[in-house]
Amino acid sequence: MKKILYKTIMYLGLTTLIFLTLGKINTMKLNIEEQRLFIDKLPKSFVGTKLVHFSDLHLKCDQSIDRLQKTVDNIVLIDPEIIIFSGDLISGDCNLDYTKIVAKTMEPLENIVWKFYLLGDEDTENTSKYVFNYLEFRELNNDTFKLYNSDLDSISLIGITSQTDIDTSLLSKDTSSILITHQPNHLSSVDLSNIDIAFTSHTQLGKIYVPFYKGLFNVEGASTIGYQDYEIVSGLEIYTSRGVGTDFPHIRYFNDPTIHFYRLDKK
Repeated sequence: MKKILYKTIMYLGLTTLIFLTLGKINTMKLNIEEQRLFIDKLPKSFVGTKLVHFSDLHLKCDQSIDRLQKTVDNIVLIDPEIIIFSGDLISGDCNLDYTKIVAKTMEPLENIVWKFYLLGDEDTENTSKYVFNYLEFRELNNDTFKLYNSDLDSISLIGITSQTDIDTSLLSKDTSSILITHQPNHLSSVDLSNIDIAFTSHTQLGKIYVPFYKGLFNVEGASTIGYQDYEIVSGLEIYTSRGVGTDFPHIRYFNDPTIHFYRLDKK
């Protein structure tokens, strides 16, 4: 009986170790996922525009920036016209030296004209905001921006980070509109009737993703939305970032860290 119990404990221990090790290894990957993004009312002059959406690096103040460097290198290779970062670059306040290193590492993104960011729940004014302001990203925290191209056609970008009085019903019904949030629950704070597409993040798709179903680990700020990479809620198409980093628990399954690369197209 003792021998059976001992073997059972050893088997469970070994299985748990393998499970955690594989989950940790998966967090070290970095994929680029490319797809067409079909948007109603998109001006023809925007068709083919390259857009990158990434989020959730969760850099710690004493952490190596190798993953950030790899992320920046890959985005530069894509050479997008539009970059959207939707929150959680650096977790908490870091000293100025580390913050400057992060900003310096991201300098190759400066040449991209249309750069936008939201602050996540772990970002602070002294670290993440410093970096993005240094790189001349435009802040979209509870704000709107009409983006014009060289043909003077436009699309509207709306950033939501909290309960807000932004009235999206005033957006033109003839203009394509993209809504960006960090936490999926913020989608419930605005009128979505004139929004074509929504980008969200924060959940990292539930860490453990069950193919053809959804992610398993629910997080605060994402009650029901954000556990599938694509879903339609009340007629709105929602794309959730898998994130580039991984916070606790530091495991991933069927859900590798990802930079999302879209080519805009017209429905």
